Amino acid sequence: MFVIRITGSTKQGLIVAAVVGFVIFDVVYIASLMNYAIQSEMNIYLLHAIAKLTKEKKYKHFDEAIKDINEADTYVDVLNGKTAAGTSLVIFNLSISAIVSLEQLDQLQTLTDPVALSRFSGSLSISVAILNAVLWISFVAFAFVQASRVTGACKSLLSCGAYVRARPFQYATVLQPDLDSFVLYSQASKMRAKLFGIPIFPWMVYLAAVLFPFTIIVLVKTNTYNLFSKF
Repeated sequence: MFVIRITGSTKQGLIVAAVVGFVIFDVVYIASLMNYAIQSEMNIYLLHAIAKLTKEKKYKHFDEAIKDINEADTYVDVLNGKTAAGTSLVIFNLSISAIVSLEQLDQLQTLTDPVALSRFSGSLSISVAILNAVLWISFVAFAFVQASRVTGACKSLLSCGAYVRARPFQYATVLQPDLDSFVLYSQASKMRAKLFGIPIFPWMVYLAAVLFPFTIIVLVKTNTYNLFSKF
């Protein structure tokens, strides 16, 4: 049987390596989320611009509007491709990290050693675990909010078909077949931002924003994480 003895310098080196590794992972996560956020903002700007141009009749022909909508649809598909796949993996990893942090809070309840459960070290561990969980959850929420905003912009653009079909003053002189073709094209398009291959709608974010605080309140009221009673 071999016994591995770790000296003080070796332990410090391992701690430094672990910290550097965590920093690298965090940088990769943030870079991936920022990439998704920037592409989402560019798509939102493009979709809103096309919707504005359509409503103000800046296009000479509907064929130009349909061409721009088709181009925007292509960009949304690109966002839903490898970018969304990478972001989904990051969201999964961050969710696991948040769950692990909450699990650490639960494990602190089982500590009975007075030395390990000193006031300073216990409070510090709780603070670090809570901050980690809040950080990871914030990153996850940020990605879903961006996806829902893209879907909202897509819906706003596609609703231009109904606006045009109502034939306001700008479109009073446009031929009926041209109006019908634009309306049919806008209704047939299915532009949606996706994460994990699932379309993300704004109502999902609103529902999560309501249920998540409610869940936290329930956990606190039921003393699921009654941690500070030990300190």
